[in-house]
Amino acid sequence: TWTRGETLNLTWQAAQKHKLTFYGHFNQRLVDCNNCAATVSPEAGLYFTHRPEYILQSTWSNPATNKLLFEGGFTFYNERWIFGPEPYNVNGYGPEAVISKTESALGITYGANNVFTTAYNHQWNFRAAANYVTGSHSFKVGVQNMWGTRQYSYDTNQAQAWTLNRGIPTTITEYARPLIDLEKLKAALGLYAQDRWTVGRLTLNYGVRFDYHNAYVPAQNLAAIPFVGARQYDAISNVPNWKDITPRVGATYDLFGNGKTVVRANWGNYLASESTNMATLNNRVNTS
Repeated sequence: TWTRGETLNLTWQAAQKHKLTFYGHFNQRLVDCNNCAATVSPEAGLYFTHRPEYILQSTWSNPATNKLLFEGGFTFYNERWIFGPEPYNVNGYGPEAVISKTESALGITYGANNVFTTAYNHQWNFRAAANYVTGSHSFKVGVQNMWGTRQYSYDTNQAQAWTLNRGIPTTITEYARPLIDLEKLKAALGLYAQDRWTVGRLTLNYGVRFDYHNAYVPAQNLAAIPFVGARQYDAISNVPNWKDITPRVGATYDLFGNGKTVVRANWGNYLASESTNMATLNNRVNTS
């Protein structure tokens, strides 16, 4: 097993009031025989690697006045990882590849693993905000958004696996593989406004957020595979297409005016991201 990473971090004062940062992290990882165990023969192990995996980020800030601050940021994340056959397992994928076999009498898997997975995932996201601060108010408006692609590929040597009992074949399992599972996140958008208002001993925090979440399955044309003919699936839109408005409010009261004892109450509603989970469940490659 080995892991290697490189990081680059830069700051640029482009002008007196314009500051930019640039950040990059690049990572590679390798695990030979990822699932090795007493019941898995070495050639049936999984060769796991992250190559390439990286994140790129940039931020910008501009204190326009002593009361007004603008800020923003952008991120791109890419990952490609593979649970594949051991490199010395002759021929790897394909019609001539070694078939995975399980000896039921001993509980041992040999020949090859029966599931290989490759992921190609990436996401973009950005944020921007304006902050306005006075003596009693701290007001902020902003936007966030994220979009990207999820793609998994599942394969099995010769699209089949065998089970034997003391060397005698008992069952054969056939797979509809290679299976390519592709979904896209169109938007995970948030627009928000919030304020903190101090009146004497009382401080109020209140805000509202609009969320828009949209994912879809693109059209897919799949070539013929060993046990399934060629297929064509139309795109599936709006899985899901959600819009939410969520408020929040809080209050803090300084009981004695010395900042040592306060009473605080908060109420809020926070949404969890669906990402592409619903699109994956509705992808016709999976439902078929």
